[in-house]
Amino acid sequence: MLDQFARDLNPSRGDEHHYHVSDLSGCDRATWARFNGLLREYDADTYRKFLDGHDIENRHLAAIARSRPDLLLGMRVALRLDFGFIEGKYVDEAYEPKPGEIIGHPDGVLEDAVIECKSTEFKTDRNNGWARIVPVTPKELQWHYAIQAATYALALDKPKAIVIIECRASGKITGISFNPKDYADEIKTRIRILLGIQKNSPKPGPRLHIDTINQRTGQSWLCKNCLIPKTECDLNRYVVPEVEGRERIEL
Repeated sequence: MLDQFARDLNPSRGDEHHYHVSDLSGCDRATWARFNGLLREYDADTYRKFLDGHDIENRHLAAIARSRPDLLLGMRVALRLDFGFIEGKYVDEAYEPKPGEIIGHPDGVLEDAVIECKSTEFKTDRNNGWARIVPVTPKELQWHYAIQAATYALALDKPKAIVIIECRASGKITGISFNPKDYADEIKTRIRILLGIQKNSPKPGPRLHIDTINQRTGQSWLCKNCLIPKTECDLNRYVVPEVEGRERIEL
């Protein structure tokens, strides 16, 4: 009952055949697998974590809207690489991307910035009573967060990208603002690589940015959460629970 409810609140968006902004910081093999209909479904526990993340995002955006009436929410963006420049435009949900376009939904857009809201668990400092380490500078920002926010900011010609992150375990929060142009060259390279992935193209190698690798285990969190069948990628570390815990609750 509760597990199915979590699944029902995370329906398929129906755009699995499109290029997504999140693909720019993801694994190219996973993108290829999605195009070919090979991805499995997440378990209900993972869906619940997604819902918690959406709740945190909505709470922070509501707080920002109190003081910034220019905040735009629910926007859909189509972007492309045009003569070496990242160009974007607002489109409605019925819009079908043209060849070479990438689709995404920025969390919030201000007159001068794009805002992305994230939830995670900050690392702990074992030498300081296991206190949470709160990132405060752009260099401490996780790479995939920066790429996503910077891509939207460049596409919409905004001078700032802002990432707000809340630690689920401690409730601590941070906001990091940076110049999206610092990532422009890297994003352009990723766009070119991404657009080379097609449904019937050869399976690409796994692409795991160093920032996704756990220094202790040597494994990427992308592999830990991957939905590609193990027959298609031996790096897959995702384990579907044999019994989804909430189903054991009797009401």
